[in-house]
Amino acid sequence: MGKKKSRTSQTSKGTRRSSIPTSGFNVYEGDTMLNKLKALKKGKDVTFTLENPNKEETNRRFVKYKISGKSYQKSMNGAIARVGKKDAE
Repeated sequence: MGKKKSRTSQTSKGTRRSSIPTSGFNVYEGDTMLNKLKALKKGKDVTFTLENPNKEETNRRFVKYKISGKSYQKSMNGAIARVGKKDAE
């Protein structure tokens, strides 16, 4: 038998299931969208899967869009600041 590699920390095997349901029974599309929006508000990166708007690309029926949580927070803070300026005038 060969010698095992040494490592600085223990790495999970990934054999156990997550206790947080993200798909399957009793998880609805609206719930997943709300969870993704909550994650964006916290500044986490989120991936949205949407139907491909370009119908000529028949090999790609769905397209994934990655949104950075930090850029989302910056845009929301800017939108809130702009709304506040309109109300002040």
